[in-house]
Amino acid sequence: MVYLYLLIASLSWASLDLVRKVSLAKASYSGIIILMAIGQVLTFLVWFFVSSLSFAVSPDYFLWGGLSILMNLIVPLIFLKGLKSGYYSQTLPFIAFVPVVTLLIAKMIGEQATLLQSAGVLFVFIGGLCLSHGKRGSSRNFFMRRVEALTMNRGALYMLCAAIIWGALVVVDKIVLQSTAAQVHGLCISTSICVCYVLIHWWRNEAPLLVEFRELPISAYTIPFLAGAALTFTFLTIQSFEVAFFEAINRTTTVIMSIVAGALFFKEEVRLQQVLSVMIMCVGVAVILI
Repeated sequence: MVYLYLLIASLSWASLDLVRKVSLAKASYSGIIILMAIGQVLTFLVWFFVSSLSFAVSPDYFLWGGLSILMNLIVPLIFLKGLKSGYYSQTLPFIAFVPVVTLLIAKMIGEQATLLQSAGVLFVFIGGLCLSHGKRGSSRNFFMRRVEALTMNRGALYMLCAAIIWGALVVVDKIVLQSTAAQVHGLCISTSICVCYVLIHWWRNEAPLLVEFRELPISAYTIPFLAGAALTFTFLTIQSFEVAFFEAINRTTTVIMSIVAGALFFKEEVRLQQVLSVMIMCVGVAVILI
């Protein structure tokens, strides 16, 4: 049964990315983030009450918890800008850099990386450099052509920024969870996101949320449910599997599905170069995390 939970969690996250990409054609950034936050608030509320916990935090929470909430407020906007700015199959795979950043930060604070993990980092970097389409016929050497192709892919740069923040967030949340329960922290994050983006939506004089939601494609209404399902089955899965194993399967599923969905749903040109790059990145993620 736990393998079924793992499959559902991974597919829920991948499906959520796809639905958010489709919804960006008609929805505002804040509208999509609010829909997702609603699903997360409901999930954490249920988990909080089922666990019969008290809403207690230690004094240390206010520093690290506040930093985590701030990072969680910023990163979904950057992520959505990345999805909207570039080809789906050439931007989403850069989410594979999340474990790379986490590993590098962990090394800076004293945790040691193995030789195999360092090789995994190199694999992800090589795959990322080779992923974007460059200008054909350029006289520059291979490395410079790859760097140029990456810098021309604005969506990939946004996604790299999101990956850096998410990678650092893993380390921050690890510290935060020493001072409060995961249910309490998750409820604080999701509620803060929902309230802040409702205020941002109102301040920017965008269309009323109810009006915007009525104009969304039907698939967009699955965002709260997918967000809730992804979180719920993630929690169920990591009770039986190591987080590293789950992250390896989850990130690999996301990267592979980005290529498949890019070709099927968005009619993007998928070259052999992209397929090979994604395979290299997936191997790198697996080596880092397992």
